Amino acid sequence: MTTEQFIRTLLDWLLADPSHLVTAASALAALTPTPPTDSVAGKLYKIVDILALNFLHAKEAGAPSTGTPPTMPPPAAVALAATLAACTGQTPAATLFETRAAYDATVLAPLVQYHALAPCPVTSGMCKDPDVDRHLILADTDAKVALDAAEDMIRFHPGTDPTALVQDAQNAVTAVQTILINHGVK
Repeated sequence: MTTEQFIRTLLDWLLADPSHLVTAASALAALTPTPPTDSVAGKLYKIVDILALNFLHAKEAGAPSTGTPPTMPPPAAVALAATLAACTGQTPAATLFETRAAYDATVLAPLVQYHALAPCPVTSGMCKDPDVDRHLILADTDAKVALDAAEDMIRFHPGTDPTALVQDAQNAVTAVQTILINHGVK
């Protein structure tokens, strides 16, 4: 997939549903350190926060940074969240929303950054292994298909129980996260 194809696919995804824009803005806001409010980046960040619905008391502003980047939650965390959701009687739609948010926040950014790296030469620094990249692309495609299938079931077949499809989506997201963790992609 070329950069142009990726950007087109990303734009198509964003325009397909207004909730995708909120999800993408939320992921961007979560993964980006808060810049000073008087800078140009700070003003752009304010727009991202509004698109992410991070206003009023939805987000603490100006919290001091610890200097360490956020780490990806382990795949077990997604499975635990799903189990807790099931125990608390959370609807499959809410569970799917949380799964998609976890996917957007913990998979998309590292995946895009890894995919953008140059292939590894004989001696390497920051580079991507073509085999790992291929596995990531396949796992990411599986996750997207599973998430979309569960979302379609919830939207267009409200009388049908989507629990199995939501579980498939969670498993697919966990699979991508596991590949990212196993290969140290951050």
